[in-house]
This record gives sequence, C-alpha cells and structure tokens, in this order.
Amino acid sequence: MNEKEKHFYVFNVTEGMLLFRKPLSRLEAHGLIRFFRQVFAVEGVYVTVQGKRIRPEEVVFELIDAESEAGRRIAEEEARHALPSQRYSNRPSVIASGLGVRRKRNMELLTNEIRQRLPKLYATQEDEDPVFQVKFFTPWLSWTWYATEFDGEDIFFGLVEGFETEWGYFSLNELEDVRGPGGLCIERDPYFEPTRASEIEEASLTGENK
Repeated sequence: MNEKEKHFYVFNVTEGMLLFRKPLSRLEAHGLIRFFRQVFAVEGVYVTVQGKRIRPEEVVFELIDAESEAGRRIAEEEARHALPSQRYSNRPSVIASGLGVRRKRNMELLTNEIRQRLPKLYATQEDEDPVFQVKFFTPWLSWTWYATEFDGEDIFFGLVEGFETEWGYFSLNELEDVRGPGGLCIERDPYFEPTRASEIEEASLTGENK
C-alpha cells in the first residue's frame, strides 16, 4: 500500500486511550494531534494522569497503522462497542472524542419535544430521503451532527459532518461529554427546523450550511 494511502489510529500513550475512534490519514492524524495541543494550551488546561498535571506538549502520541496487528486489534475492540447497522453495515460508529475541561452546560441537548418527534432506530430505513429532526454542532470546529432516528435512550442515527461527511451512529452521552477550548460544549441549533436529508447534503456540497 502506498504510504499516502495508509490510515492510522491516533493513540494517546500518556493517558492510554484513543484520541479518535476511527483510522485517519497521516495528514489528518497529525492535524488532530496539533489541534489537541492547541486546545490544551488554553491557560489553565492540563492533562491529569495519576494525579500528575501534564502540559500539552508533554503528552505522547503514537500512530498505529490500521492494517497492522495492533490496528486490527483496535478495530475489533471498537467493533464490539459499535451498534450494528441494518442499513449501512460498513459504517462505523461516528463519535468525536471528548477533549479536556468541564464547563456547566447552558442548553439541554435533547428536549422532550424532540425526543417525541424522533423516529425509532430503523423506522426510516425504507425512506430514501429521511428528515433530519435535530442538529448538533461544535462552536469551535466545523463538526455537525444531524439526527434522523433515536433509540429513545442514547443512540442516534444520522449524518455527521467532520473529517468526512458520512451516515452513521452517534451517542447522546458522548456528545454531552465532549469539551473544547475553555470548556466549550457541543450545542443544539435552536433555530433548526426538520429538513429533508437531500437539502442538507446539497447544502454541504455547495458550502451553504457552513
């Protein structure tokens, strides 16, 4: 395989955890590491391991080739935690890793009204143009999550715009746990109205929803 075509898991050696749950190109991986260091360079933000405060530049990362034995073990472990898809069987769970400090959330991500409006998982799988019922986004990045279905407890299905734009599953609990610079939280777009997927996908291609 060409070196440029290889994909890697970004492993945080210092904390013993993946920085992101899916393999990335070398360019994307190094970009994510740079972003991590920039986030934790915010004044007063540190990584804490076994009670020791560690500066962001001291955090050690390792790129693990997704095709290596270690990479395959990681993929198998992640697959055990991913919800199987009846519609996109080759799609991984699409969830961003949490970053850093805590801050009190000012907005409820999922209201009772939206819960009642969201179809159950697989309810729209025959619909070629399902409706996005709710939109979540990161105020400090260009990550956006649009949900078409919900299991009633934690798991959404929908469209995720991040390093790539793809359909997949994502977790309400993990969205609530993500923190950005200065403790910023993922937010729900309060002005978003239910919208057909085709309209959002077209806007994504033209850049109109950025």
